[in-house]
Amino acid sequence: MYYVNPKNFSNLPIEYTWTQATYYRILACEYLHLSISKILYLDSDILCLNPINELFNYQFNDNIALVIGNIETKNRYIKSLNLNFKNTFYFNADVMLINITVWKKHNISSKFISLLSTHNDFKFFDQDVLNILLSNMIINISDRYNYICPLIANNSNINTDTIFVHFAGSTKPWQTWAKYHKLTKIWLSYKEKSPWYNQKLLSPQTYKQAKFMAKILKRNHKHLLSIYWYFKYSLWKIKYKLKYLFII
Repeated sequence: MYYVNPKNFSNLPIEYTWTQATYYRILACEYLHLSISKILYLDSDILCLNPINELFNYQFNDNIALVIGNIETKNRYIKSLNLNFKNTFYFNADVMLINITVWKKHNISSKFISLLSTHNDFKFFDQDVLNILLSNMIINISDRYNYICPLIANNSNINTDTIFVHFAGSTKPWQTWAKYHKLTKIWLSYKEKSPWYNQKLLSPQTYKQAKFMAKILKRNHKHLLSIYWYFKYSLWKIKYKLKYLFII
């Protein structure tokens, strides 16, 4: 276990859904380079469904990372980055197999902190910067290693050969308003086998989360509960707006 000093990232941007923990992968290569040559980074909202042996059979060929690029660079936001972006795809940085030796050779950690500290217009913070810095030094592999399934969508399905299912988006399987989604049942089945089996799911804490709860309950024909959460959503939103008004 390694202790990470949060002061290392005091100048980097954070938001409600992105804490300083999102930057810890950057230091992993600095701490581990003497003991291992590659590292598999996974975000906490990812579930492994099948063996990962094949992933480690890929050859880096002097590239820095294996990634899953499923967003075309013609996307308006990605084009707006306009920082020598050379790849034909934009990758999701929540699953990465990193070649530590080449990462260190190109001094990626220092460049990452420098770029993110001097630019405040990134929408996806670390992901945007990694796409810029690793341009032309990555290998795009099958999306079964990062199969994105937003729980806000009712029609999400996964293939039987999916390795990592990624619950991307603001709704997570450990939140109560996600429990009606069929894919949450898979996550819950693994939770029951884990040391955290007795941990309760998180209830809504903000007015936006209360609105999600109300909508999903309505979609699942839980009308009385939906009305209850719509009421809480309205009440919490009014309190938030009044508090913000008095602060101003």
